[in-house]
Amino acid sequence: MALSTAPLAVFERNLSYARGMVNGGRALARLGTSELDPADLHRAAWTQSISAFDHWLHLEIYRRTPVIVRKVSGERPPMLAKTRLPFDMVEKVQHHGVELGEAFADHMRTEIGRTSFHQPEAIAEGVRYLVNVPQAKIWDLTAQYLTTPSDPPWTRETARLRHREVLDRRNRIAHEADLDSTTGRRRSMTWQEAGDAVTWIDDLGHALYRVITEH
Repeated sequence: MALSTAPLAVFERNLSYARGMVNGGRALARLGTSELDPADLHRAAWTQSISAFDHWLHLEIYRRTPVIVRKVSGERPPMLAKTRLPFDMVEKVQHHGVELGEAFADHMRTEIGRTSFHQPEAIAEGVRYLVNVPQAKIWDLTAQYLTTPSDPPWTRETARLRHREVLDRRNRIAHEADLDSTTGRRRSMTWQEAGDAVTWIDDLGHALYRVITEH
């Protein structure tokens, strides 16, 4: 049976890889070997989860924007309404039989292919290609969907802060080798910390999926 290529399914598979690395690091720590550092697997899992999220949001935009632009009527999401096809794309649609949605999907890959949906502001802008919701409200809705009956309620501020914490550590891993500038050694990382980061990204992605599909 073929694996689903739906963006959310791809996201969940990528996070399962990250969880596998967390579990692998935990198992390695139990062996007590000094040859390999379990924290390296935890760092890899942390980085993988951020990449999985970024990849997922790109896929959602690539898949959903062509459907939106094909609609003849209706108010389009604000970021999408500002997007214009370049002349060569328009020419392909008008004179060479290229379907509008297909042309727009190709343009979006060029337009945002190198955009990183990491920071909270960039994430909100990405979601606004798909929903007609004010940018400030994106994180309000996300916080609402993150909140469960058993936990204290999330707010826009606490959700954004938590994401920045996870992202800041990822950036230290990716750009500074996770080195502590005062000691010159790599910062410690437990499997619980890595697991919590992966869980956060999982929860955030599913909350934003609800924003996208319910608004």
